[in-house]
Amino acid sequence: MNSKMWIDIKTKRDVRLFLWMVGNDAAIEYYRQTREVKTYNANHIYGEDCNLSALAINEAFQILYKHSDALISYAYRFKKAKEELLPVREFSWFKRSNDACYFAWVYVRILSNKNRFLSSFGGNEILTVHTRTPYNRFIKIQYPVSHRERIECIEDFFDRLPIDLSSKLSIMSDIRYEWDRYSPLAIKLPLKKNEKEKINWAWDYICKDKTNYIAGSIRRAQGKIIEESNCDVSVSQASPGEIYCSCIKGYIPQTHFLSLFRPSTTTEKYLALRCIYISMYCHDKKFISRFKKSWESSTYRKAKRKSNSHFLKKIKSELISGENISEVSGPSEEGKVKTEKDMLREKAHEVMEKVMNNIENKNPELSDAQDNDTPEHHSGADPWFG
Repeated sequence: MNSKMWIDIKTKRDVRLFLWMVGNDAAIEYYRQTREVKTYNANHIYGEDCNLSALAINEAFQILYKHSDALISYAYRFKKAKEELLPVREFSWFKRSNDACYFAWVYVRILSNKNRFLSSFGGNEILTVHTRTPYNRFIKIQYPVSHRERIECIEDFFDRLPIDLSSKLSIMSDIRYEWDRYSPLAIKLPLKKNEKEKINWAWDYICKDKTNYIAGSIRRAQGKIIEESNCDVSVSQASPGEIYCSCIKGYIPQTHFLSLFRPSTTTEKYLALRCIYISMYCHDKKFISRFKKSWESSTYRKAKRKSNSHFLKKIKSELISGENISEVSGPSEEGKVKTEKDMLREKAHEVMEKVMNNIENKNPELSDAQDNDTPEHHSGADPWFG
């Protein structure tokens, strides 16, 4: 092939960018259906081997466009796009850290002019966190489920962002600055990555606590506004406009922010929780104590239910075991105990009878007197009126 017509694709990142730029180009569809002699096929275009992908893509565009100006245009446009790509080293700081990567992904996920308070670009207008951002247009994967997917989403976002290289470098610098600023706070969250049960509980807790957090955020924002104004105005008098202005300063993260997180595994929940904490809950000084107290209460209730359940199972097992023994081996232990008591009672009764018989034999007169003292009851006769 003529080197001047060669589309310079070298990495998987290049492949993703080129395919995004050309979209559903006729060259790829024609390459899929044509009966012309081919060295490669459409499967190579989307395979894991970037070298085969590059060869198949070039062959596809050579077949349809041959040596036309269209092919030259494709090659030139892609060359210019590659000149505006961030160097690989700019991504290295978060590739080594799952937490940093998650934070960087969230940042680019909501990056837009409407959310510019997240960066150092300035602007003091009333803002909220908008989730319909350029990310939605450039990236199909709205909710990546792994570290690798997040890395690719971040790379693709910067590669497809229609701004110059210096602006991209500035944005990446802002993201890293914010990460370096807030990441140390993550260690305050009492949660470890191997505590699966606690992680699942914490995720449910955060989802349920969202309403309480927003209410608390509003109160803290009102207090902050009054504190900065150096006046004695009542907290309740802080206007809604002032409260929304406080969003710019980070006092009230918006409810929409939590909708960005849809973790599907325990590991993903752990990363999401740490990111949410340094982005939102680190501003709430009472959150950690509230979190610990709720977890302790939850574990206590669960332990109590488990203990009660174990006790009931034990009793049930003993009852079933007792019934089986009774059916196979005769009377149960309880039955044996009762039989022994009855036997003792009968022996005692026999002894008493013998004693009474001995007394009657030795004192016959006392026995007769006792018989005479006993009133006689006759049918139809009153014993007191003979």
